[in-house]
Amino acid sequence: MTPITVQSMYIFHEVDSFVKNCLDRIKGRETFTEYMLSWATDELNRLYVPFLKTYDPTYWYAQSIPAFVNATRSSMADVPYEQAIWEPSFTYDFLTYLRFYALSIKQQSYSQMMQENNNKVELQSYVRRVLDKYTKSLVIRIDLSYAFDSRDKVLLDDFANHMERLRQHISNKQTCFEDLTGFAWAIEQGIDKGIHCHLWLVYDGSKRQADFHIGKAVGEKWLKITNGLGEYHNSNTSEIKAFHESIGQLGIGRIHRNSQQEIENAVNTALYLTKPTKIDQYLVVSTKGMRTFGKGVIK
Repeated sequence: MTPITVQSMYIFHEVDSFVKNCLDRIKGRETFTEYMLSWATDELNRLYVPFLKTYDPTYWYAQSIPAFVNATRSSMADVPYEQAIWEPSFTYDFLTYLRFYALSIKQQSYSQMMQENNNKVELQSYVRRVLDKYTKSLVIRIDLSYAFDSRDKVLLDDFANHMERLRQHISNKQTCFEDLTGFAWAIEQGIDKGIHCHLWLVYDGSKRQADFHIGKAVGEKWLKITNGLGEYHNSNTSEIKAFHESIGQLGIGRIHRNSQQEIENAVNTALYLTKPTKIDQYLVVSTKGMRTFGKGVIK
């Protein structure tokens, strides 16, 4: 077993996608077609060994992962995984066992969507209240992740620690977080981008300006927290703002309380953090107890 890194996490997303694809293809079928068995056999031979080399039962997983573990073990009970070669007969057993987990996987996906919807409702109310507190607000949007070449050096536990340190800095409201009036963050995972954090920040617009430089300072803070292994995307550039302004959707930078259009745009920008439809971005593996969404408290 090798430690789970930001780079190796991709295997769990691939397995999650494979399991759900299998269940979609066999739904309502009593038997499996030759094409289905051939496709699933090829995928099992590609995924099975890399998955078990990385899988660590001490972490939290989406329901598709224990379903994969149990169905493969039931099909390959006496074969050491290093020597496993999947054949259609084994695959047939795998798909048969996998059926038993269809309901629990579907229920979890539904629960995740409902939780995201609840987060969306809470965030919308929070954002409106934050923006209503001051005549002028300064809104920053930044994405925090890891450089591609660094992802094999960052453990999943490292990411949890980095996020904890970031939240502490935000709570202390010092340096680049001084004059902060509100914030929200959301953690997502993806095969291409890996694990990452969407961050929404609001400052007192009468005290802070130069939103691009604030976004840059927050990004530099992330680089320091990650010892140079991280990277960031600052949305508060003049080019990005000019584009969104040209289509009437600018929701970052200076937001005026008496402009309903600016307020609505800012709310929509923040709500990107909680889109129930981004199913492919939900966490498939995480440290136990890891929070995936948070926001400030109105005082």
